[in-house]
Amino acid sequence: MREQSVVDSNKKEKRKIRKPKFSVIEVIRSCPLQCQMCYNWKAATVQDLITLDDMKRYVSQLAEFVDKPFEINLAGGEPLLRNDIFELIQHIISYDFSVSLTTSGYLLNESMLQRIVHSGLTYMPISLDSLDEDVHDALRGRKGTHKKVTEALSFLLNNRGSLRNLTIQTIIMKPNLRGIIPLIKWAHERNIAVSLMALMRPNGVPIDLQWFQKDAVSFLWPDDWKKAHAVIDEIIALKRSGYRIDNQVQQLYVFKEYYKNPTVFVKNAPCSLGDGIVNVSPEGNIYLCWEKGPLGNIKHDDMYALWYAERTAQIREDIVRCTQNCSEMVNCFFEG
Repeated sequence: MREQSVVDSNKKEKRKIRKPKFSVIEVIRSCPLQCQMCYNWKAATVQDLITLDDMKRYVSQLAEFVDKPFEINLAGGEPLLRNDIFELIQHIISYDFSVSLTTSGYLLNESMLQRIVHSGLTYMPISLDSLDEDVHDALRGRKGTHKKVTEALSFLLNNRGSLRNLTIQTIIMKPNLRGIIPLIKWAHERNIAVSLMALMRPNGVPIDLQWFQKDAVSFLWPDDWKKAHAVIDEIIALKRSGYRIDNQVQQLYVFKEYYKNPTVFVKNAPCSLGDGIVNVSPEGNIYLCWEKGPLGNIKHDDMYALWYAERTAQIREDIVRCTQNCSEMVNCFFEG
């Protein structure tokens, strides 16, 4: 592990920067679904997709200077589309890192599930937005998705292998609003945790404070915020009564503020995404925040050098000054 010298003032300054504790690697942008709340499937195919060797080298560079525990999340698109995903998982756990994978569940047939439970994967949230098959499949843009997810959950209830727990990920939207409480209760009866997410500006949609009113996505937005508040209040009550809801209560209260007016910044303090978290795009670009410019690229840059670089410091300052609600701050890396 690299040691940080304290000989000169520049290196003393480095000591004030937190080392990363979490990394997301978007291993692919392609997806077999056409989700209404995500436009990755509309994006152009990545022509210069990061290779397995690129990702292995990046993980090895992280291992030289981060502290443990450290987690890497494999995301997409649909990460299970990559034939080399299990080799990457093995490389990650060889450094004693935790590894999670986020999936729509569409590719979870029995053969894939067998590989997953023996892979060393520690956490795999599976998207499920409704118990109503028609609602879920319409939101995900492909018939049969609900059936594949529920069959996969049934399999994993009896054979989860290295997975620490079983979790579904649900986005709070107008089409599924009335069904969220029944979904949470259904999951509770089966000892399945629920991780709730607020609806955000879809990937690929230009930055616009009024994005939720645009025709392409307005049908997803709960236009009656009082109804959304009533559902979230019931979620809070279930959380406090012992239901396995991963969100902090304070985060659920922030959801209420957000659904009342998503144009108002919901954080009471500056955004802290510039410390502790690092993201990698399917092209290999490295970001502290997806909305800011890249620090560099894992194909040719050294992660340690980038983390303490002057450009990275400037991006951290930009993040501190940012007052836009985004999925990372509100959903993924919420800080109470």
